[in-house]
Amino acid sequence: KVSRLYESEAQVPNGSPENWNQSYLNIAILVHVKLQSAFDLLSELKKIEQIMGRNLQKEKWSPRCIDLDILYIEGVQFDTEQLTVPHKELFRRPFAYLPLRDVLPRLEMNEPTWYKKYLISGHSEFNTHVSENHFLPIIVGVINVTSDSFSDGNKYLNKENLLSTT
Repeated sequence: KVSRLYESEAQVPNGSPENWNQSYLNIAILVHVKLQSAFDLLSELKKIEQIMGRNLQKEKWSPRCIDLDILYIEGVQFDTEQLTVPHKELFRRPFAYLPLRDVLPRLEMNEPTWYKKYLISGHSEFNTHVSENHFLPIIVGVINVTSDSFSDGNKYLNKENLLSTT
């Protein structure tokens, strides 16, 4: 299950470079995984971040191309130096909490104090709101009609059919 796409202002410390202050897009994705522990999941998420080009050596609050977090695991709660579940900043970060509520609307947790105001106004801290400028496609498909791209080895390619469909 995938949440709506949320847009929010950057959360940056005072004195940060001006180019760090940019809008961010956030979604939550509800997945079922078969791993031994939350730490195994965290390890896999870090691998995905690296594959997608995240530079783990950058400064803590600097912009990044991807940031994957574990927000919540059903029935699990712990706090270690490496990982806290639910996410330790979840209630202070509308850009994480709101997408989580989209995928788990009946989530049984205490609501943050700002949440009721958000339900009325549609905006919250960090100007977090459902994005009006960006969207997630419902269906994405690719139709490739070049003669060398068919997995059937061109078995069904017929120039007359190809010409009649263009």
